[in-house]
Amino acid sequence: MQFGVFTFLTMTLLGCAARTIDVQGHRGARAVLPENSVPGFLYANGIGVTTLELDVIVTAAGDVVVSHEPWLSPEICRGPGFESLDGQPLRSLYPMALAEIQRCDCGSQGHPRFPNQAPQATVKPTLAQVVEAVATGSRPTSLPPVLYNIEIKHDAAEVGVHFPTAETAARTVLAEIERLGIVERSTVQSFSASVLEAVHRANVGVATAWLMEDEVTVAEALERLSFTPDIYSPHHVLLTPEEVALAHETGVRVIPWTVNEAARMGELLGWGVDGLISDDPDLALQVVATAQIPA
Repeated sequence: MQFGVFTFLTMTLLGCAARTIDVQGHRGARAVLPENSVPGFLYANGIGVTTLELDVIVTAAGDVVVSHEPWLSPEICRGPGFESLDGQPLRSLYPMALAEIQRCDCGSQGHPRFPNQAPQATVKPTLAQVVEAVATGSRPTSLPPVLYNIEIKHDAAEVGVHFPTAETAARTVLAEIERLGIVERSTVQSFSASVLEAVHRANVGVATAWLMEDEVTVAEALERLSFTPDIYSPHHVLLTPEEVALAHETGVRVIPWTVNEAARMGELLGWGVDGLISDDPDLALQVVATAQIPA
C-alpha cells in the first residue's frame, strides 16, 4: 500500500492517529535554493511541504514584494546593473518601483551561510507572482494545495523610510490575499503587534501567528496582544515542554522557527509542537515521517 507524504505526517509508526504536523519551508527552501524566490517555492511545493513560509514588504507604490529585508541585502543581492552592493549604503525597497526592484539579481552569488544552496539568477517576486507560479507547479497528487504563511515585515521606527504604517501594510497585504483567492489557505504572521492587531481588526478570515524572539514566557508573549492568535511561533531555543503545554492549554498551536537539525526537530516533535519552520524542508519531512508524534 502506498502512502503519500500527508499520510505520513498524520500517522505514527504504530499506525495510531496523531496530530497533523505542519512542515513549513522557510523562505521556500533556503538550504537548497535562493531564499524567497519562485524557484525555491516551486521546489518546496514539489517535495510536499504543508506550508510555504515567506516574508513580504509593502512599497510606497503599494506593491507586495517578497523579501526578508526591506532593502537590497549585499549578502545575496546585486544592484539593477548587476553591480556589487558591498560597501554601499543600504538601498531601501520602499521608494523603488517594482520594475527597478526586479532588475536586481538576488540569487546568483549564493548564500555564505548555506554552502549547499544552488546559486541561480532570480529576482524578488511579488506575492502574486509566487502564488500564480505555485498554482501551476508540480505537487504530489496525494496532497491538498499548499498553504501560505506570510510574514508582514514592519518596524514602527522606520515608517516612511522602509515601511508604510502598520495599518496600511496589513490592509494592503490582506487585500492582495483576498484578490488572489487564498484567504482560507493563508496565515499572516509578524513580530509587530501593531500589524497583527490590524490584521485581527480586519477580520477577513486569515489565521494569525505571533512571532517571538524575545526571552519571554508564552503567557508574557500572549499578554502583548489584545486577542489570542491562532499560532505562537517563537525561536525554537525559547521553548520547553512546559511552554508547549501551556500554549496548548490556551488553545494556541506552537510552530517554532527556524529548525534545521534533525535531533532538535525530533525533540520538539516529542514535546508536542504542531509544526516546524525549516530552511531544510527535505530533512523536516524525513524526520516527521519517522517520528513518534504524540496525539
